[in-house]
Amino acid sequence: MLSKTWFFFRKLMVYVKKFFLKKLRPQSVVPNFGKSSSQPPENFNLEQVNQDITGNENTSIGTVIGTVIMDGSKIGLGYPQIEKVLGSNIPRSSRKVWGRGSLIDEIINQFKSTDRSNIFSLSASAGYGKTEVARQIAFSAIDNNLFDDVLWVTAREAELYDGVMTSDRINQLNWDQFIYELSLQLDCTNEFNKVQKCILAKSYLIVLDNAETSDMESIISKSERMLDSSKLLLTTRRRVHQYVRDIECPGLTEKSSYKLLQHEARLNNVDAIRNASEQELYQIYELSCGAPLALHFVVSRAGEDRELKMVLSSLDKAGKNVETFYEFTLKSGWDRITDCSKQILHYMGQLDASISFNELPEILGLSDSEVKETENELRRWFFILQVNDLSGNTRRYDLHPWMRRSLRSGLVGQWQESFETAKNIFRTKYGL
Repeated sequence: MLSKTWFFFRKLMVYVKKFFLKKLRPQSVVPNFGKSSSQPPENFNLEQVNQDITGNENTSIGTVIGTVIMDGSKIGLGYPQIEKVLGSNIPRSSRKVWGRGSLIDEIINQFKSTDRSNIFSLSASAGYGKTEVARQIAFSAIDNNLFDDVLWVTAREAELYDGVMTSDRINQLNWDQFIYELSLQLDCTNEFNKVQKCILAKSYLIVLDNAETSDMESIISKSERMLDSSKLLLTTRRRVHQYVRDIECPGLTEKSSYKLLQHEARLNNVDAIRNASEQELYQIYELSCGAPLALHFVVSRAGEDRELKMVLSSLDKAGKNVETFYEFTLKSGWDRITDCSKQILHYMGQLDASISFNELPEILGLSDSEVKETENELRRWFFILQVNDLSGNTRRYDLHPWMRRSLRSGLVGQWQESFETAKNIFRTKYGL
């Protein structure tokens, strides 16, 4: 019963997402899949729909609407449909991407190539912006009409440290789960033959984000037979085997690094960066290796310290190992942020989805003022990332994958939630 409920919920969310994105995306990118209507027909009767679909006249309106949206077999009844939207599976982000035009063009040209390479990987260490680049590649591929649509699967439910999986409590994304995620986006049953048939019938760009935390070798070997005119793009922290065309995601150029630093400094009023000398800016670029996450952390540290001396010292001690610098920044920030901020970070670290801070007072028992102060504090430290809400009305936040892994691994220490907090979380989120 629980598995059926979960399947229904996931499928409903996919369609609700597509419904809202239809309102956000330009009309020109919305393909016409046949007759559809945003308004019910004149003879539309909600109570009759209840009985036709569910056999229960007491079913809630939300359940009925979800069932109408989800169940294609009801189309013949003349009920409203939701048009599918090109690119609706691509994660939204509010972050500006700097200096990646040539890399994106290179991969787009690889997609256009006439050779038989169907599997590509975009590889780099943590914090080099692989996911953001993959997003831009996906949108560019749609703009260039290279594919019928994009399918996107994120594998981030397990942690990778030094090439070894460290999470025993959550299984890594395997082949069956990968097929299941694709089936939700394709609106078909989660059987391989059905998914394969849907993919072979069209041309798709399939993105597997954070592939290093999945059963990557199995997914690569089994995906080949269903690609044909489709392509599989992996983002990964480690290189994969010889049958995959690997493309390195390098650090930003010196010029792009300066643009990112100055943009963030103006946005956050960080005078230590705005007034930095050319020598200091070059030192930041050289020691950060042009990794976008490291550059963001430099701005946040400089904003809190109000000077560059300690930041440059930390970078120098890291010896161009940006993950060492990330860790040092997180630990430094952890000593300074409030207990409310730590509590929210731990809560977010256990989720695989973005959150709205509006839901936190009831879930974590915090006051509105505490939540607002915490939101500002975590944004200053660049510990949370703003992502676009589907409706465009509510700010939502997520964690960088490196931050999520750090929280789950216990890098910042153990934070034991109280029994009452745990009860509130489960009661609010799952109705228990």
